[in-house]
Amino acid sequence: MLSAVPYEQERRVGPWVVKAEIVSEKMDCPETFRLAQKAIQSMDHLINGRIEYMVQVPTWQQGGKFEPRPLVFSKFTKASRPSAWRNNEHNRNLYLKVQETLPILGNDAEALAAIVNPTEKGCVHELNGEQHINPTRLVRVILHL
Repeated sequence: MLSAVPYEQERRVGPWVVKAEIVSEKMDCPETFRLAQKAIQSMDHLINGRIEYMVQVPTWQQGGKFEPRPLVFSKFTKASRPSAWRNNEHNRNLYLKVQETLPILGNDAEALAAIVNPTEKGCVHELNGEQHINPTRLVRVILHL
């Protein structure tokens, strides 16, 4: 069962406090760099009790604003898990075990489909008579003890 989490609000899941916050559009480094950063670099990093990672989230236009779809807690598949939790061959076993126990937030199936095909999923808006793809938002997920 998927459980959506409102942005900017903390949710306690077991011993972890989880928060998703929309990152300002003015960033020091490109989105792709931030999305590629791994959630856990080492076991020491995990033991510190604070994990941060980024998620790209599609937006839908509501009331003249682009609203990002809420992230959800889920048992993600290899294809659906956030980028920060993928392709870490160096710490693969650590990542697999951690993913099974931590409350990981990510996009639901509708949001993932909208990233792949925004036009089909209604993530477009009209401007000056032309259709444009809605912007995506970068969201920081923070887990801490």
